[in-house]
Amino acid sequence: MEVIFKSISFSLPNAMKVAEMFRSPLYEYAIHYDGIGETKECIDQLVELAKEKELNAALLSVSKLVADPRLARRILAENIPLETCLVCIESEIGGLRLRMTDEWVQESLMLLATKQLSRMDSLCWLRQYLEHATKAKISRLAELLVPNMTPDIIALLLPKTNAVFLENYLSTDVLCRLLIVSLAKMTCQASLTPLQESIIYARWQDFSLETVRIHEESHSGDVFTSFKDHHLSDSEPAADPQLFVKVFGLLANIGKDRSDLSFWAILAKLLLHCDGVVDQGVCMERTAWYLETVDFSIVPPSVIRELIFRHVPRWDDSYFKKTLERIPTSHIPNRLLLPQTALQRWVRYPPFIMLPQKHDRDLKTWEKVASLIVGRRVLPLNVWVCGQWIGDALIRRAESTVQSIEGMLMAWPYLLLTGRKMAMGALFEDTDQNWQMFIRRVNVLANRNQRMMLEAFYIPRFFTIETLRMLIDSTFKQ
Repeated sequence: MEVIFKSISFSLPNAMKVAEMFRSPLYEYAIHYDGIGETKECIDQLVELAKEKELNAALLSVSKLVADPRLARRILAENIPLETCLVCIESEIGGLRLRMTDEWVQESLMLLATKQLSRMDSLCWLRQYLEHATKAKISRLAELLVPNMTPDIIALLLPKTNAVFLENYLSTDVLCRLLIVSLAKMTCQASLTPLQESIIYARWQDFSLETVRIHEESHSGDVFTSFKDHHLSDSEPAADPQLFVKVFGLLANIGKDRSDLSFWAILAKLLLHCDGVVDQGVCMERTAWYLETVDFSIVPPSVIRELIFRHVPRWDDSYFKKTLERIPTSHIPNRLLLPQTALQRWVRYPPFIMLPQKHDRDLKTWEKVASLIVGRRVLPLNVWVCGQWIGDALIRRAESTVQSIEGMLMAWPYLLLTGRKMAMGALFEDTDQNWQMFIRRVNVLANRNQRMMLEAFYIPRFFTIETLRMLIDSTFKQ
C-alpha cells in the first residue's frame, strides 16, 4: 500500500478515490498514506486539493501533518482551514512535542485546537501539552481558551498559570466564572496556591453584595454564595437539596439567553454531582431537561458522554431509547451505541496494523503468534500462519473444542473485523454482568491475566459484553 501512495499523482479524480478508500468502515487505509513524506510536487497538489472541503479532512489528518512538517507548514502558512479534528481521541495533538520537529507547526496546531472544543473527546491533548510547554506558551493558550472555559479545562490551567490570569478571568461574567473556578476546585481537585484561593474568596465576597437580575426578577447574590458555602467549599456543611434545586432552576432560567460552552458545562458538572445531594428522581429529571435543551453543536462529546454514562442507563428502556434518539452518535458513549455503529467506530480507531517488511510475516508456530498478539499486543493484518491468513487461522483454531481461553480471546478482533460468528456460549456465564466480572473469572480459568490484552484491543472500551456477543457469538440469544 505504501508503494501505491508514494507513486500516486494527486489529481482531483485520484484524490476523490483515495478519500473514498479512507472512509471504508472495514480498514484504516490512511495509516499507509499518513506516514509518507511527500515530494514538493505532491505538496503543491495537496495544497490545492485541501481547498476542497470534502477532501481536506481525508488528506490532511493530524498523523499526516506530523509525518510531513513541510506539508503542514505550507497548509498553515497559506491559512487553509483544517477540517480534521485536532481534539478527537483518534487524532489528539497533545503528544506532538514527542513526534514533531517543527515547533512553529506544533504551536499553530495547538492554537487551532482551541477553536475546536465543541468536538473534543477528552482533555488528553491539553494535559499532555501542559506537561512540556513553557509558561509563556501556556499563558497564550490560556487566554485563547477563556471564551470556552469549563471547570475541567481551568482545573488543568490554574496550577500552570499565575494569579494575574485568575484575576483577569474573574473580572467579567462574574457568576459564571466563579462557578467554573469553584467547581474546578471541588469536583476536579484543581490545585491552587494560597494567593489564588484568596482571590476566589474575595470575588465571592464582592459578588454576595451584588444583585443578579434574571428576566426582570431580582435575586440576591447571597443565594449563590450560600450555594457555594454548602456545595463548593472545603469545609462543606450538610448539602442542601432545596438550595441545589433552586440554584439549578435559576441557572436554567439564565440558560435561555446563553449559548456558550462555559455556561452549559457548568450545568453538566452540577448534574454529574447531584447524586447524594437531591433525590435520584430529581436528578434524572434535571438531566433529561438538559439533554432535551442543550445545543449539541456547542457542548463537546466528552461532556455529554460523561453525563449520559452517569445517569441515563438508570432510566427505563423506553425513555432511555427515546433520549438517545435525539443525541448525535458522536456524543453517545461507545458502549451505548448500536452494535454496528460501535463496530464501525472500533475499526476506525484502529486496533489493527500492517507489519513492516523487516518483521517476520510468515509464522510457523502458534507460540510466535501468541508472542505477537499477547506479548506485544499487536493485531497484524499482513501475517500468515502456516500459509493461512492470520485471521482465518485464529478463528479456525478457536473453533477447536480443545482451544484455550486465550486462543478464543485472540480470535475476537478478527471475528469483529470479518463480520463472522462462532459458538462462544461456553466462554460466558450469566453472572458476567460487566467486563470486570468476566475478566476476573477467566483469569482464574486461564491462570493468566487477560485484562491488558483485551484493553489493548479496545474491546471493553467500545463494547458491552452483550454487544460483543451479538456481533461474534452464534449461540447468543437476546
